[in-house]
Amino acid sequence: MEKFANLKLSPDQTIEDLKNIVCKKMKISRTQLRYFRITKQSVDARNKADIKLVYSLEADTRNHLPETPPTYPRVQTEERPIIAGFGPAGIF
Repeated sequence: MEKFANLKLSPDQTIEDLKNIVCKKMKISRTQLRYFRITKQSVDARNKADIKLVYSLEADTRNHLPETPPTYPRVQTEERPIIAGFGPAGIF
């Protein structure tokens, strides 16, 4: 899996254009791209005359299963928790 950062598009371009850019960087054809996931999207509006959408993403030629978030067991206790400190949680 390859990771890409700071890929910039103009607001009138589409995700398909982004996929074509990624394929060009990976030196593969568009049909070989099997996995494509945007991990971050932001707007670069520092220059008002040239606003860009900035992407970070992952891409690969193999299929990937979606990641499932980890599950944590519920903790049962009869004792109240002790909070040390006087930050926001300690005040509450």
